[in-house]
Amino acid sequence: MEQRFFKTGTPVHIYQHSADWGVIFYDDIHILSHFTLLCTTARKYGVKIYAICYMLNHIHILAEFISREQMTKFLRFATSVFSHNYNLYMGKEGANFAPRFGASFKSGSKSVVSTFNYIVNNPVEKHLVARALDYRWNFLRYAPSQPAPECSLSKRKSSLQFQLISNQIELMIQSNTHISVEYLANIKSLLSPAEWQVIVNKIIIGYNVIDYRKMASYFRSSDDMLKAPDFNTGAEYELDDESMPHKPYITMLNRIKKSAPLYSFRPWAMSADETLEWIRVLSGLPGVTPAHLKGILHID
Repeated sequence: MEQRFFKTGTPVHIYQHSADWGVIFYDDIHILSHFTLLCTTARKYGVKIYAICYMLNHIHILAEFISREQMTKFLRFATSVFSHNYNLYMGKEGANFAPRFGASFKSGSKSVVSTFNYIVNNPVEKHLVARALDYRWNFLRYAPSQPAPECSLSKRKSSLQFQLISNQIELMIQSNTHISVEYLANIKSLLSPAEWQVIVNKIIIGYNVIDYRKMASYFRSSDDMLKAPDFNTGAEYELDDESMPHKPYITMLNRIKKSAPLYSFRPWAMSADETLEWIRVLSGLPGVTPAHLKGILHID
């Protein structure tokens, strides 16, 4: 990392993929935990974030740094803390992300806009959604110009458990404390699906550090920023993005959900017999290749 050319105060596209190109974000608890860590770390080191998009096995970030040291500290801290936390919960060892991350600096408004469109359109290009705004994990729907997502419930419409958890989340937001995978798994198991969705919105809104106003300054307006991805998919010529179809992963995850909640699926902690059984169950699904099986079960 220290050898790389650095441009102070220039937006940079950061690209991190999983260590073996396999799935790392099985459930929304994994994304939320990483997101809260990314946001609290950005506040800690004074990093400006303009876009984030989570995919099943990689992350895109558009950010601005004042120095190479700031960028290195930000990514090292977020990556190491998440890996420690994730590994404890998932029953695994070793790195979760590749040792080197991609970094492409963007000079000029046209380059920044094209990169933004590319990042938020990643799930569209992978055929996961029809429009960028349909995807929760590029956070476009949380822009200030969008209708405010529901992030609270009245006592009459919610359980006591929900109210207690909501208060706990509020305290964590106020103290800039990231939320662990284990904690999220525990509270998800206690809440109704409707209550969980409200808590997800509360966490995203409370932690979100994306500077939508700054990003919108590269467009004619905030509305233009949100509509632009529909007409321009964007481009990224300097970073290598894997091209294996994601749709079979979604098909497999939907099948796994029929047997158990995704937040309890831990392929690294399974016995050899359990792994073989999942290979049998998943291998016949549409579009699933040996590479997809390897990516979801992390088998050699």
